[in-house]
Amino acid sequence: MGAVYQARDGVRCRCIGHGALPWGYASEPDNPNVAWFEKRNAKDPNDNLRVLNGFVLLPLAGAAMNETFL
Repeated sequence: MGAVYQARDGVRCRCIGHGALPWGYASEPDNPNVAWFEKRNAKDPNDNLRVLNGFVLLPLAGAAMNETFL
C-alpha cells in the first residue's frame, strides 16, 4: 500500500512499496495514523479491479538524496 502517515515530531513517514500489487480492492486501513493512502482505480476499461501502483527512485550521492515518485 502506498501511504502517508500523520506527522510525528515534524516528520511525515511514507510507505511507497505498492508496485507489486496491481490488482484488487483498496480498502480503508484500520489505522488512525494513516493520513492518506492510494485507493484510486486505474480506470482500465478491460479490468475494473486494476488499481494504481507505484514506487520511488531514491538515488544517493554522498549526503544528497533525490526522490522521484512513479
